[in-house]
Order: sequence, then structure tokens, then C-alpha cells
Amino acid sequence: DVEAGATTGDEGNADAKEEQQWLTIYKALETYKQQFDNVRVPSRFVVPEEAPWEQECWGLRLGIRVASIRSTGRYVKNQR
Repeated sequence: DVEAGATTGDEGNADAKEEQQWLTIYKALETYKQQFDNVRVPSRFVVPEEAPWEQECWGLRLGIRVASIRSTGRYVKNQR
């Protein structure tokens, strides 16, 4: 039995996975900015499998991710 308010550890794993996803997106955005001098990522942009992109970012559908972040606010904390 799990006590009320206790967790099974799955929430921690989900948080760690989301944190890793965010770090990968962030790294890809940093490289995109270095390459294109902006972060206006086209929705069809996919990170190429070559330098200077980090290997963990290869194949990332960055354009879709950025559009999703902009439309849903995911990964964005309220600054108020």
C-alpha cells in the first residue's frame, strides 16, 4: 500500500525525463542561434546529423518543438 501523498518514484523519473528533453531542446536552440543568428525556427526544421550539432540533438524535430513551446507555454515558468 502507498500512503496518501507518497509517490512511487514514477513522478521523479518523469521529471528527470522532461528535464533531459528540455536540455536537449535548449542545446539545439543554442546551436541554431549560432548558425542562423535568430531563434525563428521554421516548423519543418529538423536538426541535421552533423557538426556543429551535438549528437544527442541529431534528428530532433526542433521546429515542431519550438512551435509547441510557443503555443502551449510548456517549459516556461510564470515570471510574475
